[in-house]
Amino acid sequence: MIIHKGGCHCGAVKFEVEAPEDLVAELCNCSICSMTSYLHLIVPKNCFRLVAGQEALETYTFNTGVAQHHFCRHCGIKSFYVPRSNPDGISVNVRCLLPETISSIQIRNFDGRNWELNAHELAHLSAEDNKTENPTGVDEVDVSAVDLEEAVVLRTFSHRQEADLAIGYLHSCGIPAIVTGDDCGGLRPELSQSLGVRILVSPDHQAEADRLLEEIPDGLPG
Repeated sequence: MIIHKGGCHCGAVKFEVEAPEDLVAELCNCSICSMTSYLHLIVPKNCFRLVAGQEALETYTFNTGVAQHHFCRHCGIKSFYVPRSNPDGISVNVRCLLPETISSIQIRNFDGRNWELNAHELAHLSAEDNKTENPTGVDEVDVSAVDLEEAVVLRTFSHRQEADLAIGYLHSCGIPAIVTGDDCGGLRPELSQSLGVRILVSPDHQAEADRLLEEIPDGLPG
């Protein structure tokens, strides 16, 4: 477990959250999450600390009023909130975290359109004893299965965090893949101009990996 830092677009709201380096995020298809493309990292409240910006926060509620949708009144960004599924916890927007402390992101789809049938799947995430290094129970993918000499370029991104979102989803589906290159602002920014941040897979997995990424266009930041 490490401390990740994040905040809103204008910088008025800043927070810290304790979570693993390898994050597990929920991509919800409910009405509000679909509109905002919110990527959930749900943690116990004692793993979250608001560092700055309490006075900049406004709150939107609807329907039951249980969910407290906090957003910055200056830039409008919802970087964290109290979710209806986990009123004893906090949902942090992974897209609002600084990428430096994130090793990988595994994306899991959550059917929020049928919330009542599926909310129980998230309840454990805000429990105070939910501090494990491998919360998914999913076996790690053996990336050594990707031979660099034979690997093909599946996608090219301009930023490392975009590539990490994509590769996290592929790993969650059992597809070995690796990231190579650098992103804008990295140690070698010139690579972003000529190569970008590339996801490589073996030829045997190319078709399946391409199909999987085509299925989640809204899961990747634009």
